[in-house]
Amino acid sequence: MSQVLDAAALERILRQTLQAIEQSKEEMFAIAESARQERQRTARELERVKEQARRMVEEVDRCQKEDQRARRRLAEVSRRFDLYTEEDIRQAYEEAREVVVRLTLLQERERQLLARRRELEVAYRQLEETQARAERLVSRVGVVMDFLGSNLQQLWEMVEQLRGDPQATLAVIQAQEEERRRIARGIHDGPAQILTRVVMQAEYCQKLGEVKPEALPVELNVLKEQARDCLAELRKIIFDLRPVDLSQGLVRAVEKYLADFRERTGLAVHFETRGGRVACRPQVEVTLFRILQEALNNVYKHAEARSVRVVVEAQGKSLAVSVEDDGRGFDLSPAPERRTYGLTSMEEWARLVNAHLKVDSRPGAGTRVKVWVEAQAT
Repeated sequence: MSQVLDAAALERILRQTLQAIEQSKEEMFAIAESARQERQRTARELERVKEQARRMVEEVDRCQKEDQRARRRLAEVSRRFDLYTEEDIRQAYEEAREVVVRLTLLQERERQLLARRRELEVAYRQLEETQARAERLVSRVGVVMDFLGSNLQQLWEMVEQLRGDPQATLAVIQAQEEERRRIARGIHDGPAQILTRVVMQAEYCQKLGEVKPEALPVELNVLKEQARDCLAELRKIIFDLRPVDLSQGLVRAVEKYLADFRERTGLAVHFETRGGRVACRPQVEVTLFRILQEALNNVYKHAEARSVRVVVEAQGKSLAVSVEDDGRGFDLSPAPERRTYGLTSMEEWARLVNAHLKVDSRPGAGTRVKVWVEAQAT
């Protein structure tokens, strides 16, 4: 009875903790969003001030040249009393004085603009850092919530499984955090960039409609195409995030994914299966599928390949998946800190299920990624 009560109490504490963390996460997200909006506003103001400062510098240069000419003129008429009248001297003096006053005002305005530009540059960097830190915190809090969000029984089972290997717990959390970074990078490099162009194009169309409405249909078509590109990128991200349907086995799941991959990318993908079926835990098959997915995404984004060959092979009690392309390949020798995100992600996935990962590649000779796992080790 006490064990049940302890479990219920722990469950209640866990839920209360999750609620507090969720509230903090929302607040951090609000800070990140506020910093992002303020950074964008600051960037626009900074560009405006830079342009004003540039024009002011040019104006000061012109006024300085005018001041030099006025001074030379005043010196000349002051020396040649035989050629210039007192009225000529007075006019030269007034002109020189006006130029000096205007130059002084322009130089003061120039100093103000340059100081404002420096302030905005500092503020922009601070807002950029604030946004990045807030986004990192939101990501890390999300990882913790996912870790704690499992029901109590799952949490106990995980503790029992990981008790002998403390590093495995860190690997789980790291893998989840890396997955969030991958998603964030995909959204930032894809839909977010396109939406920025959509907003700019919409603003341009709005102004164009006021001054040259006959040109508006062409620009609206451009806007429509940009929106379609954004929708296609979002569909791709959503597709990659869908749970893997392994109800009919890993081979069938790979077949379905490859059919969509061919349609989306236009790449020639050859699929081959060897051997029978090896019984593995669903978590292992999901992991193998995610590694295959990451490998194919890397081929599409970086390899410049014409074709890809995918093989799912069962040998005895071992299950292997390989992805081989005929693309440009790359150098595997760089230091660990320069390793690509995709390769690091695949290594993390493999480590979680005690799988083996091997990558063979060299410039101009394509790339081959192979992952295999022993069924009894799962």
